[in-house]
Amino acid sequence: METTEDDISQIELEEGQEHIDNTNRKENKRRKTNRQKQDNEAFGDKIKEKNENELRILHTNINGIPLAKEDGKNDLIFQALARNQIDIVGFTEVNRYWPNMNEKDRWRQRTHGWWETSNTTIAYNNKDSTNSTFQPGGTMITSIGKPAHRIEETGKDETGLGRWTWQKMKGKRNIMLRIISAYRPCVPSTAGPTTAYSQQQRYLNIVQDTREPRQAFLDDLGKNIEKWHNEGDQIILMADLNTDVTSKEIKQWREKHRLKDIYISEFPNQKIPATYHKGKNTIDTIMASYSINVERAGFLAFGAIPSDHRGL
Repeated sequence: METTEDDISQIELEEGQEHIDNTNRKENKRRKTNRQKQDNEAFGDKIKEKNENELRILHTNINGIPLAKEDGKNDLIFQALARNQIDIVGFTEVNRYWPNMNEKDRWRQRTHGWWETSNTTIAYNNKDSTNSTFQPGGTMITSIGKPAHRIEETGKDETGLGRWTWQKMKGKRNIMLRIISAYRPCVPSTAGPTTAYSQQQRYLNIVQDTREPRQAFLDDLGKNIEKWHNEGDQIILMADLNTDVTSKEIKQWREKHRLKDIYISEFPNQKIPATYHKGKNTIDTIMASYSINVERAGFLAFGAIPSDHRGL
């Protein structure tokens, strides 16, 4: 078979294009790998040895407190809190209906001996009856050591839906700090009757409230934050909002209620990474009153807390 110069040129072009395509594929794969590696790594300020005048707060969606005291996840939670010198931890999506838990598996009993002193406030949906120990949603806050002694008052979502819980503590010069742990349900891909969204929709229907559950969350929590700000409290809000916290909706909401997003404020020129391991957006965050002074802020790497969400 004879080969013309045109044939040779065409072969060379095709081989050259194949080489370019292979190079591009390798480069795209390398960039994707580096991006995934960066997404999985810690973000922001690194954890340092804490000084005695600092208050260190951790927030995460814990993706379920284990059913039993003997479950190994309990030890992993304790080790993570101790290793990172956490003073106050807020958990969301606790996923437990506590009245049906065995006495030995209640939070107070399972954490006995973890700390010399602590104070925990738990919220779950007490408007839905269930025979199970599993109930999607729920929130909790635990203050450890010195902060536990400063608590003046505790409370939770007044509707009984368990959407948030809070602790109010007195600081120097009688300044009041109210710390909130809040969970806004996502719209479920399959709207089963037990999802947090369905639970809340059912309650709103019963009380003839026509609002959509996620909007009702923002409305009701915002109303409380306005009230607490007007009472003179400083606010720290730890929240899983199940939406991009950089979105226009959330930006308008936090500005309306005089809150700053800690991470957007501290790292204005950086892309804030995803907080859920299968997600692309920052759906968990910590917000605070403008007067709160932040020494350091960041995200732990995935896996540093026994959950599919980061520790903030």
